[in-house]
Amino acid sequence: MFDSERRAVVQLELIAASGVPEAGAAQAAIDALVEAERQLAQVAINNAIAGGGAAENIAEAQAEMLAAATDVAAGEFNEAVSHYKTAWDKATKAV
Repeated sequence: MFDSERRAVVQLELIAASGVPEAGAAQAAIDALVEAERQLAQVAINNAIAGGGAAENIAEAQAEMLAAATDVAAGEFNEAVSHYKTAWDKATKAV
């Protein structure tokens, strides 16, 4: 689920960086994809917490969310999606 979105982000980043008229639309698509991935990971963490999941896995997932937020702030959207994937993986393994 996260891998295809990450590949799309990579392609969209090329368009956004190119300065073509579609660059703004490409950036908007990146923002939407990254936000969707963030929400998926956050829901998994919330479910793990609500289900009494393993605290270590939940803490690792939350750390990945922080790393992703740092990447988003730096414009490293591809890396952010990778962190969201790892957060989702750890959260789903917590329960």
